Amino acid sequence: MKHILGLSLLSIIGVSALHAIELPLTDVTIFSSGVAFYEHKVKATNSVNFELTFDNEQIDDFLKSVAVSDPGAKKITLEYDSSETLDKTLQSFAIDMSKRPTLFELLKSQIGSEISVVAGDTNGAKNLSGRLLSVERSSTGTNQNSDIHISLVDSSGIYTFALSQISQFNFSDKNKNDELLKALTLLDDDIGNRDKKKVIVKIEGAGNRDVKLSYVLGAPVWKTTYRLLLGNNEAVFQAWAIVDNSTNFDWEEIKLNLITGKPVSFRQDLYEPYYITRPTIDLPVEGAAKLEMYESAVATNEMMMGALPTMKAMSDMAMAERYIDEEADDSYDSTLGGGVFSASSSVQADTKFVFTPNTPISIERQKSMMIPLKVTTLPAKKMTVFSNLGSMNVNPKLCVELTNTSGLNLPAGAITLYDEGYSGDSMIAFLPKDEKRLISYGDDLLLSGRRTTNNTDTILKMSAVDGYLKVETERLYTATYFLKNSDSKARTVILEHPINYDSTLYKTDKPIEQTSSMYRFQVTIPANSSLEYAVNEKRTLSNQYSLLIESTLNKVVYNYVNTGKAPSSVVSFFKKVSDEKQKVEDISEKLSELQSTLQALNNEQDRTRKNMEALAGTSEVGNFTKKLLQLEDEIVSTTSEIEKTKKDLDKQKEAYNDFLKTVKL
Repeated sequence: MKHILGLSLLSIIGVSALHAIELPLTDVTIFSSGVAFYEHKVKATNSVNFELTFDNEQIDDFLKSVAVSDPGAKKITLEYDSSETLDKTLQSFAIDMSKRPTLFELLKSQIGSEISVVAGDTNGAKNLSGRLLSVERSSTGTNQNSDIHISLVDSSGIYTFALSQISQFNFSDKNKNDELLKALTLLDDDIGNRDKKKVIVKIEGAGNRDVKLSYVLGAPVWKTTYRLLLGNNEAVFQAWAIVDNSTNFDWEEIKLNLITGKPVSFRQDLYEPYYITRPTIDLPVEGAAKLEMYESAVATNEMMMGALPTMKAMSDMAMAERYIDEEADDSYDSTLGGGVFSASSSVQADTKFVFTPNTPISIERQKSMMIPLKVTTLPAKKMTVFSNLGSMNVNPKLCVELTNTSGLNLPAGAITLYDEGYSGDSMIAFLPKDEKRLISYGDDLLLSGRRTTNNTDTILKMSAVDGYLKVETERLYTATYFLKNSDSKARTVILEHPINYDSTLYKTDKPIEQTSSMYRFQVTIPANSSLEYAVNEKRTLSNQYSLLIESTLNKVVYNYVNTGKAPSSVVSFFKKVSDEKQKVEDISEKLSELQSTLQALNNEQDRTRKNMEALAGTSEVGNFTKKLLQLEDEIVSTTSEIEKTKKDLDKQKEAYNDFLKTVKL
């Protein structure tokens, strides 16, 4: 959770006298996309300082969005400590406390320093001074001071004793003692402000004027919730907004705007210093005239020149200072002030839907509040609705047909319905003013329904030209709804049927209304009975088939011709086509028979040769020789007939194709 920790304003009077001036929060605009716009206003005199404190997670959003509007400003500067400020400062001291060293680590880092110690044992205390020679831990050390031994050296010799014997020590260098105290003071301050970042806005100006400070931070999304108290064709409608003040200061009498728009918003790491990676160039220890070194230096210079703007920007950030010079820009106030950042202009924006309570709002820090947006009476008609029926029996929904005459564009939210007590919950999507919407809140268990579908095609017209058959078909879609009423009284329901935008309703009751995707029919089901309700839709389809490729013709065309539904002109056309095709099939059949005969003659010839081989040297060989010669004559004759028939088939196919290209219907 992100929090705003606190703000104060210091007014500079004269040279150094500062007086705290309250900086009130006047406007809060909360968006439904997870950000909030905050605006503070104050009357200022001469130069002023703003001091703001934020959570770590908020500082990036603040730096990205902060805007100051001051018509009397000559110079505006934003200063803040970077994330590295504390550690860099600690590292700059003579005694480095940036890593929070132990006493052992601190002393070891100061070897060579001159220190004064008060060391004692059972024989009494001694005052010793010398330079720190060593700090060592015994090999069996348990991290206790008695296991740490230090050695001092002076002109008289070396003194060694356990750290536990030292009751007091200090550095002879007063600067080290002072800087150690400064480091500890900084660390002490950091304990209470570790999760906070301070920003100081310095404005140099003159005269009395209004100063505005505005910014955008992440914030909890505001929510909407509704109540509907059903009556007879109307309902009491209550719209509520839930607002969370997650900040650490009270909102007192602020103007609150709740917006359902979606501005583009993102986070960017602006607070952390950013350093680019620079190449490391070896020192030219063997002479700078080397060709390799010269070429490397040229490449490096080009690279550095390209990076200069980025490096300068990083340098500016490292200085922890933002500066805006306004002397030559008279449009500064209108650019960064009310025109862009005021909530009032957002209220007037056409692309947003804004809700502003009529009276100022006060919410204590870390508290939430439900705010009534609207209480009114709306047209609300109770009904039962069948929607999206399938093959399985389902119950219809209990619904309310709500018309939004509230004058508001209502954002999406949960809605609870009451009808002589609690009736159910529902959700509504964004509901523009004057729009009508069905809201379901339960099942009607006394009714049930299911749906079956069927499609039929009827050919309306055919035409043939250039070898293509064009077919115009009427396709009829029929959805049959089976509705059952188990109530002891007749029930009138709304039946929703999906719209097929390629089709039109056909021999079907006119719907009482339609949405972008549904027809709505009103159907009355008698008491304790069932009924069937058909919704018919039709469309005209145009298809084209190649007569040269008969396989493209679908069964609808064949059924149309063969079942006697087609007119005589169509039947006559297909008879002509069939007669011409039969000529091709007759020749094709003759060719097939000749090829079968040739195969049989070849088989008989092979069998005869095998018999001759088996009866070689006998008197029967002569008979087989005579038969073999006879088979050869038949094979030659059949082969010749096959070649002739193939040519006849090719001619007939060509004639058939020419016929298909010229015949018309």
